[in-house]
Amino acid sequence: MPNPPPYAKEVCNYCMKVVGRDNLRTCSQCRFVRYCSRACQRAAWKTHKKCCHSANELREAETSDRDLHQANERLSKWINIWRMSLTKWALWALSPNAFAKDKLATHCFVLGLDVRLDPPSPAQLFRLREIAVLPRTRVHELLQEQDTAQHHIDDWLKDERGDNTAQIVVFAPGLLRFLWFSIRDIGDRQNKELDGLGRLVMDNVPAALQAAVEIGDTSAHDKYLFSIALLASNNEALN
Repeated sequence: MPNPPPYAKEVCNYCMKVVGRDNLRTCSQCRFVRYCSRACQRAAWKTHKKCCHSANELREAETSDRDLHQANERLSKWINIWRMSLTKWALWALSPNAFAKDKLATHCFVLGLDVRLDPPSPAQLFRLREIAVLPRTRVHELLQEQDTAQHHIDDWLKDERGDNTAQIVVFAPGLLRFLWFSIRDIGDRQNKELDGLGRLVMDNVPAALQAAVEIGDTSAHDKYLFSIALLASNNEALN
């Protein structure tokens, strides 16, 4: 059985190095993100400060709403388990080299979750109802449809991080999460990693990720590119 990916609480939220939970310090304000050093914390503050205030508001709301607290804990646990894997799936789904060079700046990887009753494992706390790559204009509309507080929408609209940062938007019952991660030289990396299979890799992400979440396989991304290469080879043989 493959080794599971590192638990998110063992990874620095800036440099993404696995350093172990005991070697990380938590943001004292929001308590949501962790860094391996003061240098990483300072470097991350320029972008983290935009969502730190929102996290504080959620913490305050939880103190008077037990159901909200439990729902948020459930979502946080699921995200912590899947975070490292989701970064891979998001980059493949967005695949800037297979579509447009600025796609990371103009589009988001959007996940719609449903609570799973009696989940077999923590990795199966939710089912993926929807997986889509949507332009920021459409995400804006979804935020409005979900009655998201206007100041949160305004903060999100101002939070443009360029074409080296991927954004995941998670819609869960009664909750919303934004996840960002930056990858330098993403174009060069994907040229090497995907080796001309970009479009095929991108198109098959929804079905593959949905299947992985259904069975709780957080390491399915390790096998994904091989399966796509095999699919391409079979398609070529048929043609």
